[in-house]
Amino acid sequence: MVEANINYTAGAVGVTKSNIEVNKYVGNKKVVDTGTLISYNSEDIIITINSVHIRFVILEDSKIKDTGNIKINPDPNMDNAMIVSLYNMHNIFPEGAPNPFHIANVGGKKIFISFFVTTVSKELGARIFHYTLMEGE
Repeated sequence: MVEANINYTAGAVGVTKSNIEVNKYVGNKKVVDTGTLISYNSEDIIITINSVHIRFVILEDSKIKDTGNIKINPDPNMDNAMIVSLYNMHNIFPEGAPNPFHIANVGGKKIFISFFVTTVSKELGARIFHYTLMEGE
């Protein structure tokens, strides 16, 4: 049995751990952040990694027949920023980018992201955004 000193704080948002370091990997990529965000009124989702801004914009385009189309472009209004346009993501089942793709370089490290979007209510523009940020090659 491995002995560890773990301190739990009752009523805290999280659990306080001491003398323990946890690292997570997906394949050979180290997970640097993962989470779930709720978007309403089809609001943009913005993730900032140091000085790099990644804006996820949810758009509807009737000319595009498929759901789940993704386009990535530099933000013309901001340095060190990308716009990830998510077209026609209005499915009750998760859709997005399950395979991690290179989104930025930060501090000499390649940053990858994978994500899923689930629509809770198309009428209200309510969506759940699950993401994982990783560093690797």
